[in-house]
Amino acid sequence: MNLLVPGGYSHPDAQTEGERRSNADEREHPHDGQRNQRRSDTRHDGSDRTPRGVHIPKPAGHEILRLRETDDHRRRRQCKCEQCKHEYPLVTFPRWTTLGALRRPPDTGFALASPAVCSGTPRLDPSSIHPMRAAVITRFGGPEVLEIRDVEAPVIDDDQLLVRVRASGLNRADIHQRNGGYPAPPGSPADIPGLEYAGEVVELGKDVRDFAIGDRVFGIAGGGAHAELIAVHARTAARAPSRLSWTDAGAVPEAFITAHDALVTQAHLTRGERVLIHAVGSGVGLAAVQVARAVGAIPFGTSRTADKINRALPYGLERGGELRDAKALSELARNWAPGGFDVVLDLVGGAYTPASIDLLATRGRLMLVGLVAGATATFDLRRVLSRRVSVIGTVLRARSVDEKAAATAAFIRDLGGLFERGSLRPVVDREFSLDRIADAHRRMESNESFGKVLIVP
Repeated sequence: MNLLVPGGYSHPDAQTEGERRSNADEREHPHDGQRNQRRSDTRHDGSDRTPRGVHIPKPAGHEILRLRETDDHRRRRQCKCEQCKHEYPLVTFPRWTTLGALRRPPDTGFALASPAVCSGTPRLDPSSIHPMRAAVITRFGGPEVLEIRDVEAPVIDDDQLLVRVRASGLNRADIHQRNGGYPAPPGSPADIPGLEYAGEVVELGKDVRDFAIGDRVFGIAGGGAHAELIAVHARTAARAPSRLSWTDAGAVPEAFITAHDALVTQAHLTRGERVLIHAVGSGVGLAAVQVARAVGAIPFGTSRTADKINRALPYGLERGGELRDAKALSELARNWAPGGFDVVLDLVGGAYTPASIDLLATRGRLMLVGLVAGATATFDLRRVLSRRVSVIGTVLRARSVDEKAAATAAFIRDLGGLFERGSLRPVVDREFSLDRIADAHRRMESNESFGKVLIVP
C-alpha cells in the first residue's frame, strides 16, 4: 500500500513529558483518540491544528514510501519499508480511521501515528478491517476443534488477487493440519485450512494485469481457502471453465493439478503405457484416471471397496480390484500388466509402496503422493537397481509460488480445453456449508467418500 508521509519527523526525545504521556494514552485507547481527533482537528475559528498529543513539524513537502505486508495475514502481520527495509507490526483500526506513517531519521526506522496528521493519507483498504467468516482450528484434535469465527480479512500484496470463495475442496492435508501433523507453509494462515478454491475476483493488486474484477478463477493455495475470502498470487490462479458450476470448479484444482503434475510432468506418462492408481475412488484418483485417458495411457486401479471400483469405470478405468491388504497386490494385478506397470501413482504409502515397486516394469516410475497407510516402508533396493526404476515423492502445498504457477500453467495448457468440451469431469461426493465443516471432515475420515468433499461458504 502507499502511505503519504511527512518529509521530516521530530525525534521522540524532543517531545515534552506531557506529550509522551498523551501519545502513550492514545496508543492504549485508539478509539478514544479518534473521538478526540474529531473534536480537536479544527479550532473554533475553523483553522486546522495538529491533533492532540502528536508533535509534528510542518513539512515542506511529502514523500511516498512503499510499504509491503509480510508473514501471516493476521496475528503476526508485519509491514516493511522497501526503502530502508525496517519492519514493524501492522496495526488496523475501525473503518473510519486513517493512519499516518511518520518517517524518522534512518537510524530509528518508522512509527505509526494515530490519529493521522495528514489529510492526504489514504484510508486503509476496507478488506483489512471488515471481518469475514472462516473455519478456524482452535487447537489440535478431532473435527470438534473447528469453529466458525469472524476474523480479519486478508490484505493483498501488489501481485495478488482477493477472491470471494464460492467453493473449496477438502483434502487429507486439511485433516493432518487439524491433527497437528502438517503445519501451514510460511505466508499462509496457520489456523485456517483449505488448499484450493473457486470464486470471483473482488480486488486486484496494482501489478496484476491478467485478471479483472469479477473474473471467475480457481487454483491451489497454501491454506486459508475455508473462508469467505482468500488472498492468492495472481500467477497461481487460472480462469475457471465457464461450463462448470462453482461446486464443480471447486473440485478441480488440487485433484487435477496434482494428477497432471505427477503423471504427465514428472512421470512422463505417454500413450499406450499402463498406470496403476491406488485409492482410485479418491478425488486425485478419479482425476488421475481421466488424465491418463487424456494422454492415451491405460489406467488400472485399486480401492478398499468394490463399489468404488464399479463407480470409477464410467470415468475411464480399464480394470480395478478391491484391495484391503497390500500383500495381495501382486496376485490381484498379475494379469493386468504381465510385463509390469510403467507408472504407479501411490496415494496411500505404507505397505503399498514396496508392493508397488515389485510391480514396476523396467525403467518404471513410482510417484508417491499420499501417506494415509503410513509414513514408513521397507523394500529390496536390489529391485530398484536391477530394473532401474525411479521412486519420486511429490507435494504441491510446500512448493514456491513460481513452482505452483508453473504447475497450474502446464495443467491449463494441456487440459484446460477438455473441461470446456466436457471430456474431463470433476467428481463431487457431497457439499457442506461452512457451518458444517466438522461434518465434512467426518465424512472424509470415514473413507466412504467417492470423489471430492466440497465446502461452500
